[in-house]
Amino acid sequence: VVAVLDTGIASHSDLNGNILPGYDFIIDTAVAGDGNGRDSNPADPGDYYGGRASSWHGTHVAGTVAAVTNNGVGVAGTAPLA
Repeated sequence: VVAVLDTGIASHSDLNGNILPGYDFIIDTAVAGDGNGRDSNPADPGDYYGGRASSWHGTHVAGTVAAVTNNGVGVAGTAPLA
């Protein structure tokens, strides 16, 4: 089991099979995108702020770590069985 402390995750076929319950760690409600700060819902609606596009950083990092491999979609994670 690997923990990624970041913005949260978006639903994605490369990740959904490897995700456990978690949190999002955006404290600032103006940036959180879901109207609240840190909470026990890891879904990431995006950290867009002030007209800037979302970074989707948590999803990116989670994919780097644990994206499913050999499925013909996206990328392969460095620890796909994590």
